[in-house]
Amino acid sequence: MKNSKKLLLYFNLLILTLIMSGCMNDMQHQGNWASPSISNEIIIVPSNEGVLHKYSISQNSFDLINKFPSSDSKIGSFYGNIEIIDNVAYGISYGSDEGDKCQNKSCISYLFALDVKTLKSNWPTEYIQIDGAVVGGIKYSNETLYFATTENDSFNEKGGFFYSVNSFNGDIIFKIPITSRVYDSIEINSQENIAIVGDAKGNISLYNTSKESIANSERKIFNIETEYSIISPAIQLDGPNNETNYCVGNINGEIKCYELNKGNKITLTEWGSLKFDGWIWSNIELYDDSLFLVTLSGNLYKLDVDLEGKNLNIAWEQNIDKNGKPVSGIMIYEKGNVANGIIPFDKDKLVIAELSNGSITDELPFKDGVQSLPVMKNDFIYFVDKENKFRSYSLIDRSQKLCFDLKEMKGCD
Repeated sequence: MKNSKKLLLYFNLLILTLIMSGCMNDMQHQGNWASPSISNEIIIVPSNEGVLHKYSISQNSFDLINKFPSSDSKIGSFYGNIEIIDNVAYGISYGSDEGDKCQNKSCISYLFALDVKTLKSNWPTEYIQIDGAVVGGIKYSNETLYFATTENDSFNEKGGFFYSVNSFNGDIIFKIPITSRVYDSIEINSQENIAIVGDAKGNISLYNTSKESIANSERKIFNIETEYSIISPAIQLDGPNNETNYCVGNINGEIKCYELNKGNKITLTEWGSLKFDGWIWSNIELYDDSLFLVTLSGNLYKLDVDLEGKNLNIAWEQNIDKNGKPVSGIMIYEKGNVANGIIPFDKDKLVIAELSNGSITDELPFKDGVQSLPVMKNDFIYFVDKENKFRSYSLIDRSQKLCFDLKEMKGCD
C-alpha cells in the first residue's frame, strides 16, 4: 500500500511539473498573471513587456514619462501580485538575464521596492537579481519580504531556496535550501515568527523566521507529508479560544485544516478535510467567517467553518458555465449589504456571483479574454486582458471607462 501511494505521489508530481513548466514557458510575456495594484488614486499596472506603469484614477491617464525599469531594459513577467505598503510597491518578476523568455532552470528573478509616485527604487540599486524563477511573488510581513525560487542551475548553488529579505534595503536575512518546488504556497505568522510553506511534493513545512542569527539547518522546525502537491498558500483562521488554525488546498481538490500547536515545539495537527471537484491552486478567501474558493474546473464553493467544533461543511456549490479556465481565485467586494465575488476566466469573461447563495448575477463578456484578477475602486474594475490591454469597466452600467494598449502605449477600443 505504501509503495502504491508513493507511485501515485510521484505520478501526480510528474504531471504537475509538466503542466506548470509548460505554463511558465509558454506564458511568459503572454500570461501576465499579476493583478494591477491600487494605492489611493494610483494604480501600478504590470505589462507583458516586462515593465511597470503608473495610472492615475482621478485623471484617467497614464504617466508616459515615469516607468520601471527607467531604461529600455525589461525584467521579465509578473506572476506574483505587487504588494503596496506605505506607498512603496514591492514585487518580483522573472525572465532571462535580458528580461526575455527563459527556461525554468536558467531564469533570473528581479526583486524591487519602488516609490509609488515616482516608480524610482527605494534601494541603492534599481532591482536585485536572484537566481531562479519566483512564480508566486513575495509575501510582506513585519518589514520583511519572503519568497521562494522554484529552482536554478547556478554553478555554485543548484536547486531552490526560501528567502527572507530586509524591505528597507534589500539585504538578504537568510536563504534556506528547499528540496522541492514552491510555487505560491507561503503564509507568514508574524506573531509566532514562522512561515508555513507548501511544496510540489505535498510537504507542509514550518520555518523559523526570526531575524536573529540562526543556522539554516535549524530554521526548519516541523514538516508534515501529505499526498498531493500544494500550490496555493495556507489561510489562517483564528479560533474562539485564541488558537490558530490553517486550511490548505491541494491539486487533488482537497482542503485540509490544522491547528497550530504552540508548545515547546511548534507543530500542526490535522482536524478536518473536505473534497472538491477540481484542483485548488488559487488563493482561498475568508469573508464573514466563511471560506470561498474556485477550483481549476471552474466550480465556486462556500465553506462553513466551525472552529470550536472543528468541522467543515460545504454550504453551497456553483458550477460556472464557461469556455476557459479561471485565471486565479475570487475577488470579493460589497455593494450595499450584499457581498459579491468576481471570477475571471481566461478566454471569455468575468463572472459575478452573490456570495450568500452562489447565484450568478452578471457576466461581462470579453473577446480578448482576461489574464489577471481585477482590482476595484468606486464601482469600477481594472484588469489586463490577454492582448496586454489595460481596461476599466463600470459595474453599475457595464460601460467601458478606459482601454489602453500597454505594448503600443496608446489608447484602444
